[in-house]
Amino acid sequence: MELEQQVGEIPKWEGDFTRGDYMPALTDIKTYKFSYVLLGNHVIILNICGKGLDYLPESIDQLKFLQILDLSNNKLIELPESIGNLEFLEELILHDNALVSIPKSIGNLKNLVLLHLDNNNLTSLPETICNLKTWYPIGLTNNKIASLSEKILKMCMPQAKITKYARAHGVGKIWSKLDLVGNPIMEAKNKI
Repeated sequence: MELEQQVGEIPKWEGDFTRGDYMPALTDIKTYKFSYVLLGNHVIILNICGKGLDYLPESIDQLKFLQILDLSNNKLIELPESIGNLEFLEELILHDNALVSIPKSIGNLKNLVLLHLDNNNLTSLPETICNLKTWYPIGLTNNKIASLSEKILKMCMPQAKITKYARAHGVGKIWSKLDLVGNPIMEAKNKI
């Protein structure tokens, strides 16, 4: 099913990003089958939550000034690699989908401060997630993550010595950067 059929046509916005001091008024919030907020001629917030969306097109990167993208409570299984081209993206909300993987391009999101991936079907994370400078723990609760790569462990435990157990089970300070409650990796930690 085409995205436009699922949520309505998303128009292409063009123009200069010249109104940096502009605060959107309530009249700037358009609600159809989805909602968005404009800053000048650019979409900066896009909310398509709870619409039964089962895919996101590669063309999502045409919304190049997007700052907040909420795709929660849908049926997404994967994300396009082009998601990593959204250089101004600060918040990516993807909880309560059916995601089985995250594209490597996620590590390109240099301005991302909030990432919610809770309640999906993730079994692993790309090592590029180490490039993120999120302010908050990455929400990964209730997924299927049983192990993490050594690179991810080192990113999450920069001062800690990585032991054989830590590599296998992700103990230590990792829980401060990744919220892994409800994942098999936590069950393994609690059994020892």
